[in-house]
Amino acid sequence: MFEWFSSQLVIFNETAKLNQGISIRMLGETKDKKEICDFLTAADISISDIDVETRKVPGQALHVDMVAGKTEMRDEEIEEHKIRFHHVTENGEAVFDLADESSGTRNLFFLAGPVLDILSKGPTLVIDELDTSLHTLLVRELVELFHKPSVNVGNAQLIFSTHDTSLLDAPDLFRRDQIWLVEKSRDEATELVALSEYSPRKNEKLEQGYLMGRYGGIPFIDHGEGLKH
Repeated sequence: MFEWFSSQLVIFNETAKLNQGISIRMLGETKDKKEICDFLTAADISISDIDVETRKVPGQALHVDMVAGKTEMRDEEIEEHKIRFHHVTENGEAVFDLADESSGTRNLFFLAGPVLDILSKGPTLVIDELDTSLHTLLVRELVELFHKPSVNVGNAQLIFSTHDTSLLDAPDLFRRDQIWLVEKSRDEATELVALSEYSPRKNEKLEQGYLMGRYGGIPFIDHGEGLKH
């Protein structure tokens, strides 16, 4: 059981950040770089190529001595990566550094490497707030990758949280038993409830029903004195 958690479960959240190094390392392999470029192009980002220049620069690294029970910062050379994105449109070409790209493009780039790696190897991916800086349609496209046997050759699974209620009505994206709602009670206790427990009708508008409070899982908003200016 421990081995499954250590090798077959990947979690991305505020404390377990994306491993940006995976996408950067993949740029060093022609086939892998093409897959990343294709991943971004499929997301309607006009990127034809990505360059990475790696160099050693003075820096500091944290060293942990488990035996002595102490940590220390040491001066040593660290790797610095300069990434450039080549954009091609009908109006011409342009090259932008990573810092000049939108947060959505940066998120997709750093997500591309880990996701492509997971789809090929088959672990379970858990992402908190998948829709952060991503358009709804891009989130749907990302989810659909896990439904395509030709892409998800490792039979990987995706579990994610989101506040994007429009995904509830995305056709053929989820089964009813795959959607779970987080219900917070008045005493701040939290409970996971499957949408299927509410037995929604086959053609029911799930987003509308959710926002109306039909399935729970909506915030308690105080329209009293606390929100008056």
